Amino acid sequence: MLKSVVESITQTLINDGINAVAAFPVADFDKQKTVICVSIRSVKITSCGCGNYIGLCLENGVIKEMFGSHGSLKIGLDIYSPMPDCENLKENVCNSLGSMSSLKVKSFEASEVSFDGKSEMYYCKCTAEAEASLVRSLSEPAGVFKLEED
Repeated sequence: MLKSVVESITQTLINDGINAVAAFPVADFDKQKTVICVSIRSVKITSCGCGNYIGLCLENGVIKEMFGSHGSLKIGLDIYSPMPDCENLKENVCNSLGSMSSLKVKSFEASEVSFDGKSEMYYCKCTAEAEASLVRSLSEPAGVFKLEED
């Protein structure tokens, strides 16, 4: 379930023109290009209430009930760059996360940029705190009609 969260964030960043990879397992990446390594630093999963009911959604014109859990996430968005100037990228990453309808970003924190001898690149540790509904199953409630799309 959490792997899909990382994949979704990584794909959103890529769709917004930001070079991103899932941090684990460690991916080989081009050290000539800036890259964002996406990971889950920590997660707290809690019940959504009665029967883990989240709410309703629309899938392929059919109303479905969602069941799952509520997640409080700390998301790692570590920047590795051949150049020390990462200010615009920090802002772009923050904006990209904010555009995701599946996440409610509560805060975004970025450290100072420093040189990382192990990767031989400049490094900036970024962390976003976010809330998300972690859907485990969808079901069609009894008596629901399929909506016709225009």
